[in-house]
Amino acid sequence: MRPDRPKRPHRLVRWGRFCVFALLAAFALLTLVRAFVVDVYSVPSESMEPALRPGDRIAVLKWPWQRTARTDDVVVFDGRGSLAPESPDGARRTAAWLVGRNEGDQFVKRVAAVGPARVTCKGADGALLLNGQPAGAASAPLTGAENCGRKRFDSLVPEGRLWLLGDNRAHSTDSRDLLGAPGGGAVPDARVVGRVIAVWHTGGGS
Repeated sequence: MRPDRPKRPHRLVRWGRFCVFALLAAFALLTLVRAFVVDVYSVPSESMEPALRPGDRIAVLKWPWQRTARTDDVVVFDGRGSLAPESPDGARRTAAWLVGRNEGDQFVKRVAAVGPARVTCKGADGALLLNGQPAGAASAPLTGAENCGRKRFDSLVPEGRLWLLGDNRAHSTDSRDLLGAPGGGAVPDARVVGRVIAVWHTGGGS
């Protein structure tokens, strides 16, 4: 008499186990990619118009870019200790996690200066100067009344810090609002989450 062979799991059961394992592996991989390499954010405010409009999606490269910021890069950064206290109700948040997670301390702005540098806004024309020269794309005519907006300033940006501005100068909370604070309006480059590498315009906003 032949001994009974152990029963193999039914084919549908094996297929179900494989699907569950594949989904868990894919979720784990996606979580790692979003945490350390590339993530996607939404833009709920008009502070970076016309480049970024409310409702746009942006892909942000995290590693290995974080601390190699260049002038005119558009970056997402952690605003805790700098801009975040300026918007406790979230009215001026400029970047948020997708998939229901909303981080009120994440912001997206343009790098106007990388320290050590001197950033200046003087005169009736409101021209933005970096080390005495026009500040690249950050000094181009943008949404808002003036190139550097409502305030005049002459600020030294220390090494290891960034001077950050919204393109829509009339509706942006940025380094101009931190004048007189520690760092003189500049944000530590260690706070940078990553650089914007792609934009999906949704047609939302005005």
